Amino acid sequence: MSFGYKISFGLFDKGVIETFGPVGVVNQTSVLSKIISNIQSGYIYHYTMTFGLSVILLGIVIAIIAFTGVNITSLIFFICYITGLSLIG
Repeated sequence: MSFGYKISFGLFDKGVIETFGPVGVVNQTSVLSKIISNIQSGYIYHYTMTFGLSVILLGIVIAIIAFTGVNITSLIFFICYITGLSLIG
């Protein structure tokens, strides 16, 4: 019974449900909002530069997809790998 409690309840219920459930969403939202608030400076030219760079990078990604026939999913994982982003959390 101890094994069943530790594995089914301790690992699944507390681990998976808390990570992907409401508590996990609130924690990830809190972390994301802190990161975004640190990036914000309030100067309009910072936002225009960021928007411009985003448009240029989006154009490059669309060109890569259109001319090379690369799968979009593999391209997203490659970009996340290069930039160090985590899709899992």
